[in-house]
Amino acid sequence: MITCAALAFGALRVASAQIAPDGGAPAAGAGAPRADAGAPRADGGASSRPQVEIAADPAAYTGPAPYFNVNPPRVTAGLTAPAIQRLVTRQKAPLVDCYKRMLAAAPNAQGRIEVHFEVIAGGSGLIDRVHFTPHRNNSFETCVRNALNNFTWSNPRGAPSTTIDLAIDVAPTPPARPGRR
Repeated sequence: MITCAALAFGALRVASAQIAPDGGAPAAGAGAPRADAGAPRADGGASSRPQVEIAADPAAYTGPAPYFNVNPPRVTAGLTAPAIQRLVTRQKAPLVDCYKRMLAAAPNAQGRIEVHFEVIAGGSGLIDRVHFTPHRNNSFETCVRNALNNFTWSNPRGAPSTTIDLAIDVAPTPPARPGRR
């Protein structure tokens, strides 16, 4: 069993289309919100939206249970995609709490949580990137990173490391299904 609490924090890297003006260098205390978070970008990109600080307590959100869909992840050796999908679905409560905290502050917030991380055989790992699209939100991404650090992974003994690209769709309500009103 590998616990993500043993994971080392790595530099938060942003997709190449949204490299920070400082070249994407990690902030002091990687994972902490940067001082320029929410500052308008010169190119008017998606991060020009003001940052929303998420609520301190998920109980601040009083709406219905939000939509939370764990998509089949892309993985390399070790853990299988269905096993990761089941594991994240079983342990999703802290991630849902992060989203409820976001909804308490921004009731219409929705999008995709994209996470890139590695579970290494032998007990160590690294969460490389957490990104919320369509726009960045540092406090939400930090909450997701912290929640994932507390997940328990079971990389098969003797298996090589597993690199995982995980995508989770979140919305205040389930999306409309075709043919339904």
